[in-house]
Amino acid sequence: MFRSGNKLDGNITVLLALNFFEQILDHDLQYAPSFDFKVDGKPNEMDFGIISTGMFREVETIFGESKSGASLNADERAKLKAFGEKTGSYICFCTLSKEFSDEDKDYFRELYETDVKIILLTKHLLEMDYFDLLKYKSDKHPGRSKTIPDWLMRLTIIDNLGGDFAKKHYLWI
Repeated sequence: MFRSGNKLDGNITVLLALNFFEQILDHDLQYAPSFDFKVDGKPNEMDFGIISTGMFREVETIFGESKSGASLNADERAKLKAFGEKTGSYICFCTLSKEFSDEDKDYFRELYETDVKIILLTKHLLEMDYFDLLKYKSDKHPGRSKTIPDWLMRLTIIDNLGGDFAKKHYLWI
């Protein structure tokens, strides 16, 4: 995990994200921190990957990009969009900032509108202690979501992109 070119940038965020998913997915996951892949023959790196199987054995894949606070650059955006479109996996964006930049939020809206599944984790969720996370999970009814990643996608989009965007796309919990 600590082999990335920018050394420690984002690695603490990866650790917090893996801890978050371990708790929210009820320890029902396998993960890989930092791995290489190719999209259209071009080598890339992903900060983490998660495979989760729920109670009824539905398999969900979540791949993540973590930042300690910086916005995504153009190359990262292109890479992540292509990866999400080709795999159909959830793409998780994690930051240690209180919120994503307006530029990142516009990018997330674009991703969702092109049918890329996204999960958006900010400092608030990443740094939640165990009991607050249990309360968060129990207080937010899963509604029409069939899986925890789908529920988390809906919830984090509403929290980060706003109610108007959620209403426009019929996202509710």
